[in-house]
Amino acid sequence: MRTYRVTLERDEDGWWIADVPDVPGCHTQGKTIRQAMERIREALSLFVRGAAKARLVEDVHLPAAAKARLARLEKLRREAAARAEETQAETAKAAKELTLKVGLSERDAARLMGISHQRVHQLVG
Repeated sequence: MRTYRVTLERDEDGWWIADVPDVPGCHTQGKTIRQAMERIREALSLFVRGAAKARLVEDVHLPAAAKARLARLEKLRREAAARAEETQAETAKAAKELTLKVGLSERDAARLMGISHQRVHQLVG
């Protein structure tokens, strides 16, 4: 499967201009990024075989501040996902410790942990 880089830039009227730099003459536009990407695949099919299955990599041109904000958002999402995994593991450990070692009921453990007694039962079982 072939990969093509697609540059996307907004024009002064707010349309997204899509261009495949490696394929001279292959460009189009759309009101949204999605529409521009759909149209660039159609345009690409006029120039190369297998365009329908080609991998298109979006290279969206934005102001530096907006790119920085998106990069920060992605970093925070990765960190949140890692913290969610850590939290899930600690929740299971706490449920087991409270019920199996301390001897609390599943309902009391659940109340202390701020989760349902059914979830505690799943984690302990």
